[in-house]
Amino acid sequence: MPDKARARAIFAAAIEAVRPQSLIPRRIQKTAEGFSVEEEDFPLSSEGKLYLFGSGKAVLPMADAIYPILKEKIAGGILVSSYHDACPKGLTLIESCHPYPCQKSLEAGRALLSSFEKMQREDFFIYLLSGGSSALIEVPIEPVTLEEFVLTTQLLLKKSIPIGQINTVRKHLSQIKGGRLARVTAARGVVLAISDVIGDDLEAIGSAPLFKDGTTREDAVSVLQKAGIWEEVPKSVREVLCNPESETPKKERMGISHHIIANNRRALEGAKKAALELGMKVQIVTDTLAGDVCDVADFIMKKIMAASTDKRPLCLLFGGEPTVEVRGSGKGGRNQQLCLLLLEKIRHHPKITFLSGATDGIDGNSEAAGGVVSAEDYASDMHDYLENNDAFHYLKHHDALLMTGPTGTNVMDVMIAIKGA
Repeated sequence: MPDKARARAIFAAAIEAVRPQSLIPRRIQKTAEGFSVEEEDFPLSSEGKLYLFGSGKAVLPMADAIYPILKEKIAGGILVSSYHDACPKGLTLIESCHPYPCQKSLEAGRALLSSFEKMQREDFFIYLLSGGSSALIEVPIEPVTLEEFVLTTQLLLKKSIPIGQINTVRKHLSQIKGGRLARVTAARGVVLAISDVIGDDLEAIGSAPLFKDGTTREDAVSVLQKAGIWEEVPKSVREVLCNPESETPKKERMGISHHIIANNRRALEGAKKAALELGMKVQIVTDTLAGDVCDVADFIMKKIMAASTDKRPLCLLFGGEPTVEVRGSGKGGRNQQLCLLLLEKIRHHPKITFLSGATDGIDGNSEAAGGVVSAEDYASDMHDYLENNDAFHYLKHHDALLMTGPTGTNVMDVMIAIKGA
């Protein structure tokens, strides 16, 4: 099997390892009194009702996996997705927007707030949380309008800023994020999360609608100032961030548990198993790659060159989520950009193959998940595509795109380097 085909197969195994359909049935069990998640039991009151809510890129596969287990107990609920697909009977599906909030995000946010306010103390909810929720559900704090919230988000995303810092700003402009959704209900509940953040920080996944927030208004202001856009954001945004009443909850709401059911490390373990089955020597290098994509490319190349091979090919696995500062007007994303940066470095090394892919199947503003390259893909005009952030069209021309379609999960990015013997 050619190394590019091996890399694609290993990436497919990484995705399969974090699919909700294979994970949830092993973690959730129906009990006589209610249900359990791993080792934690959740008895349900005979006087209350069980509701199923959720948001994110993986919410529909998550709901499809959990609904058959608890369908007799579920009284209703709301799911918010960026995709239009079948929804379990008795639940309401709101198709919303990503990567920027839209009117549908506002509709979804208001619907969730209303539903959570109506739940009684005897009720119980399950919330299915995954990446993408930050855009899919939103109700800005007045006087910030949705359009002003979107403009602020756009300004942040164009900079090479980690997603955690972007979410710090979002949380302090929102009536839902940073634990505010938890504050409006008396009901108990459990959040089942697929982590798309480094370190599986519960304060960061989906901007934490049901968890406490350790960041402050001052932190949000600092993010905007360091990015050089404090004066560019709307006046209403600056007003809210300077108002002490916009501070997020700092204490965890009692009666709401959180369980992470999938993360990047699990995807890398799935990739490792596949690589071993293909007869390779395998090493998981890290699941915490972050920072500018240029620095990440340097780090990965150093690891590749330092690694030794024996009679078997070597597979190095990396996970995380680099950032790209967009300067051009082309098509692509951080994974495709990373592929071109690595291609520049491996063009004189014919035994090295590199793949980088977004586990949700969508990289940047393209329909590709990423790319897979080797020395034969190098051409002298590659630098023009890099400068214009147009890696998609370069990779497409060289038949080097990684195309998966939406995967139904989201645990950041997986990078695979294969070094021939």
